[in-house]
Amino acid sequence: MFSFPTTNLLLNLNGSGKIDSKKDANWTYNDISCEFSNFNWTGNGWLNGKLYLNQGSTVTIPCEIYSYSTFSIIFNIETSGINNEPLITCLS
Repeated sequence: MFSFPTTNLLLNLNGSGKIDSKKDANWTYNDISCEFSNFNWTGNGWLNGKLYLNQGSTVTIPCEIYSYSTFSIIFNIETSGINNEPLITCLS
C-alpha cells in the first residue's frame, strides 16, 4: 500500500474533515491558498472530505513548483463523466 509523505512538504492539501459549505472554501497550506472559481457549494464543493468539481468549477493552486530542481506531485483523484476536459493543467 502506498504511503503519502508527511514531512518536508511545500504543499499538502487534504480534504479530510471538509464539509459542503462556503465556510470551508479556504484551503491553505504554508501560506499557499487555493482559488475556487464557479462553485455554487450546492451541486459541487466538499462532500465527505472530497472536493467535487462540475459545471465549470475549477481550483487554482498558486504554487511555483518550477523554481525547484526536483519535486514530486502526488494527486489522489477519482473521476467520472469527464468529456475531453483537462483534468490537471500546470501553468508556468
